[in-house]
Amino acid sequence: MDPVYQGVWIDWSKGPISGATLTLSERGGGLLISFVAAFVAVVGAQLWRIITFLAHQIRSTDEPRDGLHHQQQNILRNSSTPGGAAWSFLLETRYWSGRARYSLLRTLPWTVFGVTYLVLFGVLSTFSSQISNAVGSARLISGGDNCGFWIPGEDAASDVALSAYHQRMANESIIASTYARACYGPNPDPLSCGTYPVPALRYETKRNTTCPFASGMCLGGDTAAFKLTTERLDSHKQLGINTPGVGYTVLSVASLAPHGDGSLGWIPINDLAVENADIDLVFIAPNAIRFQAPVDDPVFGAHYEIQLSGGGTYYEADEYNVAIACANTYRVCDSNPTGRCTDKVGVTQISTAVARQLNLNSRQLATVQRTQMALTVSNMHSQVSTRLSGALRAPESADGLLQSPLPSNQWELEVSGWFEASLARLQYLTQEYATGPAFVPEGSQVWSPGDNDPDALAMCHSQMINDALGTTSFSILGLSIVFSIGGMIILVSLVIDTAVGWVQTLLRKGLAKKQAWIHDDKLQMQRVVFERTGLGLWQSINGFPVTRNNERFRAFDPDRSPSVPPLMASSATAPGYTMAQPGNNRDSVPNIFGNKDSDVFVREMSNR
Repeated sequence: MDPVYQGVWIDWSKGPISGATLTLSERGGGLLISFVAAFVAVVGAQLWRIITFLAHQIRSTDEPRDGLHHQQQNILRNSSTPGGAAWSFLLETRYWSGRARYSLLRTLPWTVFGVTYLVLFGVLSTFSSQISNAVGSARLISGGDNCGFWIPGEDAASDVALSAYHQRMANESIIASTYARACYGPNPDPLSCGTYPVPALRYETKRNTTCPFASGMCLGGDTAAFKLTTERLDSHKQLGINTPGVGYTVLSVASLAPHGDGSLGWIPINDLAVENADIDLVFIAPNAIRFQAPVDDPVFGAHYEIQLSGGGTYYEADEYNVAIACANTYRVCDSNPTGRCTDKVGVTQISTAVARQLNLNSRQLATVQRTQMALTVSNMHSQVSTRLSGALRAPESADGLLQSPLPSNQWELEVSGWFEASLARLQYLTQEYATGPAFVPEGSQVWSPGDNDPDALAMCHSQMINDALGTTSFSILGLSIVFSIGGMIILVSLVIDTAVGWVQTLLRKGLAKKQAWIHDDKLQMQRVVFERTGLGLWQSINGFPVTRNNERFRAFDPDRSPSVPPLMASSATAPGYTMAQPGNNRDSVPNIFGNKDSDVFVREMSNR
């Protein structure tokens, strides 16, 4: 199955309208991009027809005008592309120079306009492919039959199930730690951090904050704790769960206890018990590690100087072991940024707090349940318990048993690393729910939602990733705007001359403009030439010239006609105008309106 869903879906971070998205395969996306580019080019050509029609109608008049004006009208009527029109206008600037008044000022603006229009729509056609880039690389996972959470086997107490549990926890811890080191630092690796909706979940730290435990329990005083708090995590934007969002806040307060016995199965004493919080205790023992230089960190402190007999000095740890205690709390909020939130609670209390304090719909409740499952193992304890010393960053700068110098806040760096790994684990498990667990060791199984739980089942098809995986997505809103506006332009271009002509006839206004548009058409002019030379019997069908019968004739008889018809006989009667003379010169006037109107044409021309 293709890991990325292909079809129509909604990115709820943008809403049901702006977030409507179409995802296609790489081939299908390429075809659609090509079609959009071609469509924009067609729209540009049809918009040019509208512009030239309006310009032609505005310029049309029954007053005498010079030849340059009439030629420009002909260009506007018959140039189907802005490039062709610009070239014709450019030629006019040359050939009409000195033959018409202000010829340069009358032709150059049209040339510039045609070139500008051509460039503009060329750019628009090229950038029409950006309609896919606007969506970004966010994709929706298609979801598979293996969708769900990893859980231990039915006999959770068996050796096989316990082994599977430890294998799985170690696997998750390694994946999360590796990702956190690559993506949560100051210089994230772009090749490794581009899969999740956001590369890292942001958080804030605060030193010297209030100790969460009883007074006197924190090493360094009641205000010596270290606090880490995530920003408000939107279940959609940060975790990629494609449903109306639910907000989360993860809060961990770490503090130091001076001594501990390393017991794993324990119930915290009253001084360490914090209501509505999960308590983690991590014990760090230096064992036989020796330090090259004194360390002032309260956990890794080393000040006992040892002189070697052969020369040299090293330092041993101040304490045999030091405990780091963490109080972890969580808050859940509704999707409204200013909406209500639950009180701070432990991870197992999330569902109860949500039911009591928030009014969420069934899909949001399914989101809460899904996230709560991931948060159950996305904590500091799960990161440390399976890796032990491997979860520390201090040994990364050690050579065997010799530790390089450490900063005075090394314990804060360690806690920050665990916190980052727990957040990376939350990202990993949230996405893995939709794809299905990749590692299911023997003795464990996958819990999948049943058909009787549609909201939980919908979670399988509601996970977003930040990886295109060979697909292309388009904004349906963007496509709709392009095709609707473009389609409207095309439709108007096809009917504008007919519609305007009908209005002109109905109102009995602008009839000369209507006739000018018809008679400036290149096919009408061709008909005039053929009729003038006696070629064919022509008639008009809805303004379109056709011959009366199935006639065959040569356009020009090489024995009778020159390659270019001669200009009409004329004499100048006024500066800038050429007029046909009545009388015997009448036959030399081309009949551009057909035989029926030739007398009227000659009389009008001679009277002017």
